[in-house]
Amino acid sequence: MATSDPDANACGSGLFQGWASRPWYLTQALPVRHNNKQGDVIMVLMLCDPAYKSQAGERRVKNPSPKSIRKARRRFMAEAKQGDPEAQCSIAYCLLEGLGGPKNVSSGVKWLRKAVENGCVEAIYDLGVCYVDGEGVGKNRATAIKLYKRAAKMGHLDACFNLGIFHEYGRGVKKSVPLAASFYRKGARLGCSSCKYNLGELYDSGKLGTPKPRLAFKWFMRAAISGDCDAMFVVALYLKQGTGVKKDFPAAALWYRRAAACGDVPAQCNLGLMYLDGIGIRKNAKKARTLFLKAAKRGDIKSQSNLGFCFEFGMGGSKSVRLAKKWYERAAAGGHKEAKAKLAALSKLKKRKVR
Repeated sequence: MATSDPDANACGSGLFQGWASRPWYLTQALPVRHNNKQGDVIMVLMLCDPAYKSQAGERRVKNPSPKSIRKARRRFMAEAKQGDPEAQCSIAYCLLEGLGGPKNVSSGVKWLRKAVENGCVEAIYDLGVCYVDGEGVGKNRATAIKLYKRAAKMGHLDACFNLGIFHEYGRGVKKSVPLAASFYRKGARLGCSSCKYNLGELYDSGKLGTPKPRLAFKWFMRAAISGDCDAMFVVALYLKQGTGVKKDFPAAALWYRRAAACGDVPAQCNLGLMYLDGIGIRKNAKKARTLFLKAAKRGDIKSQSNLGFCFEFGMGGSKSVRLAKKWYERAAAGGHKEAKAKLAALSKLKKRKVR
């Protein structure tokens, strides 16, 4: 597959964003805990009280009080001492993160081990990540892999994904793309959208032999249907280019729209171009300009150049040479060659008017 869409925008405002490789976070093993503290707190409350969500609704869940977190921690500890494996895993989580009380990594690992002995799949996975990171234990990737394999057999999605990553890149194990694919397939069958995406990338890149765009499209589509925003973008690109599937501009616009709604910047740029040129969608320069602005504010140089084009020629709104220059300058500073050329052309035009 080409790394960028070969079709230039008819209005001359830039090229469609291309897809060069999978996002970096789909090449890294997943952590035991995510950095979203709000999500962590909600998870603790949900574990504490299974009826919490249905009783309180989403509004209350969004702002749990420190008192609720402390109460959850006390309840986890009480049930953990009684031998409940899920509670043992939950109190370990609180201790490792410092939720509802002081952080105590060694005590957290101790409770993880107890939960592992009692067969808690989440604890098996979490202890594996502790061995990868050296958190509360000495770093030992071989032990981590054993724990991941045990968790994967029990149907843990993240364990399947991590094992796929380790085997694909040879991290702690002998590199084996076919074995990585087998773990991705298992995770995909269990519903892991990241595993589906990575399978698509393996078929697209030819890591499993010759590139197989039809199979790649199938897995990207499955990941997109599962809600993966990056996959939505790639599906749209495949449909736009006719890679592994018949060209379908309206369908491409649909998937770009879904990816853009997720906040995918390249999708916002490409959808803007489709609106600007009326490719697969009704022409609407105003919507194109709005999409370019969203992506431009997030640092996308192609969108910045496209937005400069809109201001220069009054596409989708008022004309403004000053704002056109502003956005061309930002794009040019980021290395966009076409923006540099347009900026130079604007400067020459201004000099002629002065004379």
